[in-house]
Amino acid sequence: MHGLTLKQQRFAEKVAAGLSASEAYRQSYIAGAMSPHSVWVEAGRLMRHPAVARRIEQLLAEMERNEYVEAGHLRALVVEKLKHEALNARSGSTRVAALVWLGKTVGLFSDGGESRPKDGRSAIELRRELENRLRQLSRRDLAQDGAEAGDGCR
Repeated sequence: MHGLTLKQQRFAEKVAAGLSASEAYRQSYIAGAMSPHSVWVEAGRLMRHPAVARRIEQLLAEMERNEYVEAGHLRALVVEKLKHEALNARSGSTRVAALVWLGKTVGLFSDGGESRPKDGRSAIELRRELENRLRQLSRRDLAQDGAEAGDGCR
């Protein structure tokens, strides 16, 4: 358990989850009869304990990695759905809306609500750029899918 007692591990998890050190101490140890000052002192000692501090850092890093991976998967899902709608929707307005959102997703437009980029490109130029980016994204997705399929065969 990373060289920690069960209570130290529980304390580290609660601190990493966002509780104050004192509250994490109260929830991890039997502290009902302790004064608030005593809880604060003991929580501070635990926070300075090298193994506990290291475990808190590890947990925070894991949480950050998980958030990044989840955000990456969500972004990929949104882009994939937008590409599908942009290419396959029955309604022209739905295709255009998907293209606009896809353009915003890949950073093609500013957030200022402008329908024309600041560099003055025309609608035709924007359409070409969007189509090129869609092709690039499709090729990249196909390459990644092929690489993942190849990994599963080994």
